[in-house]
Amino acid sequence: MIDLIDPKWLLALLSAAISIGTIIYYSKTILSGKIKPHMFTWLIWGLVTGVVAATQISSKGGPGSMLAVIVTVNCFIVAGLSFYKGDRNFSLEDKICLVGCIIAIAIWPMMKAPLLSLVIVTLIDTAGFYPTLKKSYKEPREENLIVFFFYGLAYLISVFALEKVSWLTSLYPIAIGLSALGMVGFLAVRRYQLGHKIIHEKHHFV
Repeated sequence: MIDLIDPKWLLALLSAAISIGTIIYYSKTILSGKIKPHMFTWLIWGLVTGVVAATQISSKGGPGSMLAVIVTVNCFIVAGLSFYKGDRNFSLEDKICLVGCIIAIAIWPMMKAPLLSLVIVTLIDTAGFYPTLKKSYKEPREENLIVFFFYGLAYLISVFALEKVSWLTSLYPIAIGLSALGMVGFLAVRRYQLGHKIIHEKHHFV
């Protein structure tokens, strides 16, 4: 039974609300054509987060496991939208990254060491940033800085909602939360650099 007075459930519901609100906002920006996410990144994240959700639930993650389940669904929604409205310029490097991540995910159930397997899954998820990072380096305004900020915030909040805090339950949300916030910094810097470059070029030609 859900005890809404329990602080852990309150934090879990807060992180879930942030995630759901973020995906609704993100979906609107994708459909409007303003944002063009890379499908491979979100497909990888959906597969990996599904694995992590199962791990957290089996490891008695409690309320904190809720976010991983919601994010799994969200990632597949974005991947679907990206197929129609996102960046479909898939390079050979992007394809290698996707295939490599899928193979690693397929091998994951065969591993006997839970912590090691979770570390590998976390690394796979982090590798999923590559297609988006490569795309965003050239076109940083085709990604939504606000979305990554709130996703990072939701993940870090979910850590405090875990019923049992251990490496098995907290490693992934901490790593991905910090990675998402790192993405915010990356996008902000690239937007500034390209904006500054454009202004400089204008003055040069004037």
